Amino acid sequence: MSRSAVIERLRRRLGLDPESIGEITLNHAIDEACATLNCPDTAALLLRIDGDEREWQRFVDCMVVPETWLYRSPEQFDDLVRFAREQLATRRPLRILSMPCATGEEAYSIAATLLEQGFGPGAFEILGIDVSQRAIASARSARFRASASRGRSVDATWFDREGEFWVPTGAVQRSVRFRSGNLLQPDCFQPGERFDVVFFRNLLIYLDADARRLALDQILRVLEKPGLVLAGQAENLSAIDNRLQPLSGYGPL
Repeated sequence: MSRSAVIERLRRRLGLDPESIGEITLNHAIDEACATLNCPDTAALLLRIDGDEREWQRFVDCMVVPETWLYRSPEQFDDLVRFAREQLATRRPLRILSMPCATGEEAYSIAATLLEQGFGPGAFEILGIDVSQRAIASARSARFRASASRGRSVDATWFDREGEFWVPTGAVQRSVRFRSGNLLQPDCFQPGERFDVVFFRNLLIYLDADARRLALDQILRVLEKPGLVLAGQAENLSAIDNRLQPLSGYGPL
């Protein structure tokens, strides 16, 4: 019963659809959380996460497994550059959101791409948000193992090699900031905060139907029009919300 209650907390607070993760993976993550929080069983875990917000965050860090890499889906970075060139005459700086940003590879790739294409540091601002404080701490540390490139060549102009790590250069790091936040909570965004481009990839596939609708409502609330939203490979945003439609001349996502 207590394990079911833990899963219900995930559904209620994070919008998680347990079936999207699978029973084996979910149970393994709950067991890891019990070990991390020094709880002998899920009943004790439930008491801990319900009674202390800091312990809830430690629990979330166990449940969220970041899956990202440098320059993931490179064709979408081409779409970003095209949109930036079309809009920069009337929008400066171009405000870009990476959410969920995981450990930061996406946000730094955005910055490196725009700098490579001749956009000066003042031409754009990038904000990465993730529900996991552990992921945010990793993003801020800005050190990525060689496997983060997934076999793709990384431009040494924008990423230094330090032993087994890729490290974004100072210019790239200065273009990006990070903070933690839960998209399903009303305080996720600051008053008046707006974005021209949102990298919104591979979150909806883990959410239940109600959470998907709420998440898109939140994104659309802070999106300037016209705005560019970039989806994941398995996400058809227009099928979920008809306010989002494929952008003519751009990639299908």
